[in-house]
Amino acid sequence: MAKIVVRLNSEVIKEQEISGPISIGREGGDIVLKNPAVSARHARISVEKNHYIIHDMKSTNGTFVNRGRIATQELHHGDIINIGKFEMEFINPEEKTSKSDFFGSPDFGGMTMMLNTADLMKGQKEKEADVARQKKTQAAQLYDISKSSKSASSSGALVSYKLEKETTLIGSGENADIKVKGFAVASVAAAIRRSRDVYLMQFMGGMSKLKVNGEKVGAEKELKNKDRIEIGSSIFEFHE
Repeated sequence: MAKIVVRLNSEVIKEQEISGPISIGREGGDIVLKNPAVSARHARISVEKNHYIIHDMKSTNGTFVNRGRIATQELHHGDIINIGKFEMEFINPEEKTSKSDFFGSPDFGGMTMMLNTADLMKGQKEKEADVARQKKTQAAQLYDISKSSKSASSSGALVSYKLEKETTLIGSGENADIKVKGFAVASVAAAIRRSRDVYLMQFMGGMSKLKVNGEKVGAEKELKNKDRIEIGSSIFEFHE
């Protein structure tokens, strides 16, 4: 099983196995990093079909992978994550084994091992086509169907938000992409993550609960066309 090894001043202070999504921050979560440079909800790691992806949650000081600042990035065995003064190493025994099986194969008597370049090129072209299709896909939108939204618009038209970012944050705080009013709404209350042409919504915290079609949402939930989203005093409708 993959895991995160957390170090402070080269000393291991925690090992966290990744059996599902995990959160990282100064206040609560699976990995708690008590340091002023770490945001309350700093980053999270999601798991998609044996792929491990780290997401920065619009932290103040950023999330770094192998010394580069990231927004969202897939993790690989041996990657080093830096958050504040903490260093975290991503360990994935399965990935390590698969690499050694390939590169650790026996020597072929000094001969160069021939690869099927046609298959490699085909795979690369399919990947490029996949990326092109993703770029062509128009971003989905959230329509604010709250009564307050209709009255706030001078034209009477619904206020809409394009979900163009990899992760769109919803809440009452300054860092939220979509602002929601309510004393019980957290600064980052929910997040919508775009994965190719799929949109996944997750509750991030606060007293005001997130509902989709009247049902409370905790872990990630895939959004469907015309889903009704409620949080705080706001009601949204999702349109693909």
